[in-house]
Amino acid sequence: MFPHTGQFGSNPYPTTATTVINTELFALPISSFEQILAGSPSIAFKMMAVMASEIRELHNKLQGFTSRNLEDRGISFLIKLAEDFGIRIDGNILINVPRTHQEIANLIGFTRQSVTRLLSSLCKEGLLTVNRKGFLIHNLQALRERVCVKENCAHCREHKLYERS
Repeated sequence: MFPHTGQFGSNPYPTTATTVINTELFALPISSFEQILAGSPSIAFKMMAVMASEIRELHNKLQGFTSRNLEDRGISFLIKLAEDFGIRIDGNILINVPRTHQEIANLIGFTRQSVTRLLSSLCKEGLLTVNRKGFLIHNLQALRERVCVKENCAHCREHKLYERS
């Protein structure tokens, strides 16, 4: 769903987007979308669920920006890419979504040089391989455990590393 914040109200959407993979776009006038929601409560409830999920994700991102260091943010970003775009291949996870170090830095709020150092460190540790086409994660669980060290961590709950009985 894109852009979810532009669906209601008359303000213009505040940002732009560029795809990094081949993408098909479907546009629907807001008035038509509102008629669909008004005529179908089940679709309206699904829409609310999508928006609630987006709010949770934005909350987790905000919490991450205020409480995490570079390593945690960078690794969390790789985990999110793996979950959203990853393809399992021989026990590894291929993320075939090319991102430059500068793009990653912009997304996680650090410098390109810091991101380059982090990715190099993860590669030296054997957790990750990076090339122009994307990333190959060799041990996703090790990356998760590296950032999920507290039971009350939102990231840990999100990835269900600490299930409550």
